[in-house]
Amino acid sequence: MAEFTDWSVQAIALWRRVSAYSFENPEDGLDLTRRLAREQGWTIERARGAIHEYRGFCFLCGIADGPLTPSPEVDEVWHLHLIHTRDYWQQFCPQVLGIALHHGPTRGGQAERRRYCEQYARTLASYERWFGPPPLDFWPANRERFANPARMRRVDLRRHLIVPRPRLPNRRWLVVIGGLLAGALATGTAAALSSIAPERTWRFPFMVIAFIFVIVVWLSSSLGGDSDGSDGSDGSDDGGDGGCGGCDCG
Repeated sequence: MAEFTDWSVQAIALWRRVSAYSFENPEDGLDLTRRLAREQGWTIERARGAIHEYRGFCFLCGIADGPLTPSPEVDEVWHLHLIHTRDYWQQFCPQVLGIALHHGPTRGGQAERRRYCEQYARTLASYERWFGPPPLDFWPANRERFANPARMRRVDLRRHLIVPRPRLPNRRWLVVIGGLLAGALATGTAAALSSIAPERTWRFPFMVIAFIFVIVVWLSSSLGGDSDGSDGSDGSDDGGDGGCGGCDCG
């Protein structure tokens, strides 16, 4: 990961301490790595990959001039490490990082959303400077990173079955397509009924169009929204984990 090109002595020493720190102890049974894999539904290899990226993030926090923000996968590692309080606060922070690395969740709102977007962009830039291009499977682009953060929820898999929502087209195109289908159906319905009840034929197109329009609007709002990930909200509910994860180095 690191090549130590033009690195300072302090940066090299920090990275060696961070990269050498073990998050696995098979004698403990369900160590941090295996617990991470179980809770996230990941393979052991993916859990190890996420922990490797977590090491890189902690290194960047240790040399950064300001707060940074992790990716969702790295944030999950951080959350889990934080609840191992003795390891995190008595060993990792003082002995490895040499700083108190605090996790700062968002308070919600557009200002906070902009702040974390800027911090995440700074994190990606810092990552590329020190380690090269960040891997997309652990470090998504800024827009994807903060797409609909409030919709992330923890689910008990013993009680619930998770089925992915279908990805619908852009909301505007969905309404247009729905309108065209509604018009075609209404025209066909009116033509078929004209011979049965001519005096009421004019009502059917409007009834069919109204019904299909309501269904289309409901689908577009409940089954994924715009394809770019923006739900048009004001950001006031960005309190979920997907929108948090800033660090405060004390």
